[in-house]
Parts: sequence; structure tokens; C-alpha cells
Amino acid sequence: MIAAIEALKGTPGLVIDLRGNPGGSALMVRNVAAQFFSGKVEFGRAITRTEKPITIAFDWIEVVKLKQDLEGTGTYLGPLVVLLNAASGSGSELFAAFLQSRERATVMGQTSCGCLLAYLGYADIPGGGKLAYSEVGFALPNGKRIEGVGVVPDVPVPLKIGDLLVDRDRALEEAQAKLKTMGTRKESAVADGGK
Repeated sequence: MIAAIEALKGTPGLVIDLRGNPGGSALMVRNVAAQFFSGKVEFGRAITRTEKPITIAFDWIEVVKLKQDLEGTGTYLGPLVVLLNAASGSGSELFAAFLQSRERATVMGQTSCGCLLAYLGYADIPGGGKLAYSEVGFALPNGKRIEGVGVVPDVPVPLKIGDLLVDRDRALEEAQAKLKTMGTRKESAVADGGK
């Protein structure tokens, strides 16, 4: 993904399609999001059951910090649109919501699933099974949480049966049209990430 962003850094506008993307690692989200900012940017806040960072090695190493920032690389500072739908979850929601909260991208499509909680491992259960249970929540820099709510698009694009029947991608069409109306550079991508 980072190589693709680097290859497209001269493009006048970029659509990132996360429809149907069930998510991925928070580290991947941070690394990709960093490409769209210049300088240090507040990323958000982890919420743990103990209200303390998650540590290993007798509390010497913080695995999950409560306050989180990222260092932007400034690779691509042009206009961005992110597409979501109800099947977009977890890391894809975090990515879209973070860019939206910083006014760095316009989110279009349908509201995402609202399933952004992290687990750190598995608990053994009778019968030999494993259970993953949520241990970490996340709040965006603006205080919003995604869990149970989802990422609400800036521009809703409802899915229509007629479009599906003729294989029309209305969300992508509207994203491309939106990019044509956006400037060549988002000022919120520069310096401290805008807000």
C-alpha cells in the first residue's frame, strides 16, 4: 500500500476503496495514514480496561500506549476520498475515521459496521477452543468512538438494486466527481495535521 501511494504521489486526487475490507493491524493503519500528513499528528487514545497502558517485561515496555501520535511522512498531500460500506470493519474503520476526524479525507458510501475493538490474545475454553475477547477500545482525536456506531460518511451514497443489476459503481463515480471539486492540496495535511 505504501509503495502504491509513493507511486501515485503526483496524482491530482486519490480514492481509497475500503468497501468490504474487514480490517487489519493498527500498526498498518498508522503506517499508511502517516503517508497523508506532514509532521506530528495526534492519532487518538487507546482505552483499556485498567485505564493504564498495556505493558510487557514487568511494565518496562509499553505495547499499547494510551495517547497516540504519528509522524507524517508527507508522501501524498493531495485530495483524498475514502469509500466505505457496511462490510468495512476494524482497521479500515479506524483509517477512514482518523482521516475524517482530521478533515484530511472525505468519506463516502455507507456507514461502516462499527466493530473497532482490539484483542491481545486468546483464552482457552473447554473443548479445545480459543476465545478472543476485546481488551482495547479507541477514541479519535475529536473524542468520537467507532464501536457500535460505525463511521458515518460525509457523503452518503446508498446502495441501489438498479445499480447492482447493471454493474454500476455509483459510489466510485461520485468519489471521482467529488475529487474534481476539491483543491489540489488539503491544508489540514500540513504542519500539525490541521486541528
